Amino acid sequence: MRRPLRAPTPPGVTLERDEHGIPHVRAETLDGALWGMGYCHARDRGLQMSLMRILGQGRASELLAATDEMLEVDRFFRRMGWTGAMQQQLRILDAPTTALLQRYCEGVDARLLRRPPLELRLLRVRPEPWRIEHCMLLSRMMGYLTLAQSQAEVERLLVQLVQAGVDDERLRAL
Repeated sequence: MRRPLRAPTPPGVTLERDEHGIPHVRAETLDGALWGMGYCHARDRGLQMSLMRILGQGRASELLAATDEMLEVDRFFRRMGWTGAMQQQLRILDAPTTALLQRYCEGVDARLLRRPPLELRLLRVRPEPWRIEHCMLLSRMMGYLTLAQSQAEVERLLVQLVQAGVDDERLRAL
């Protein structure tokens, strides 16, 4: 059984949630589908998206908590340089791609700006409009974090193999 999501959808876009809570976007156009996907992402992951954007920009001490610990977090993320060369990369995008990404951002804003996550409201953090560079930033962060997690898993496996007595020849083969 599906139930419609209450959302200010553009014409030709329908948002529903199935019995498992999974959102479904139905749209007559790719533009509409991307708007719906942005809206659903912001509805279900708005806090995560906002916090990742704040962290990736190195603005946690400015927007979340003005502590020495947050300042160190900001320094780390700024050293990563994920926001560098963003404008140059945006200029490389062709007009159709830019338009599609903008539709996704409009869907995010339709939810995030009108109904920010409760946690952000409690912190008195007002979400800023979602821009294409924020999509790029989160993509960079997720790539880094996934790689770091994978590396940790491989290192853990190697330690387990050494502890289990696997010989050097087999370890080198890995």
